[in-house]
Amino acid sequence: MAHGDRARLADKTGVHGRDLNRLLPADIWEQWSRTYVGSDVAENWVALFLTIELFRRVAREVGAPLGYTYPKQLDDEVATYLNAVRRFHL
Repeated sequence: MAHGDRARLADKTGVHGRDLNRLLPADIWEQWSRTYVGSDVAENWVALFLTIELFRRVAREVGAPLGYTYPKQLDDEVATYLNAVRRFHL
């Protein structure tokens, strides 16, 4: 079952999403929680790419049953751009 099928719009995530962990599958929650890092620039670049990876996964799992095709070419172009910016700044 896709994540979108499990989600119910009536579910409340609580203040600042504090109850989100009980609504998400454990693997999604674990991956999402790794996107929160400190102020280190290198850690933030890693967190950005983890966030993009998680977005890709969830977008495909939710979009496919609804008939949406993930824009892979656009995703590739954004990733290429971000990698170039990352190399410039590190």
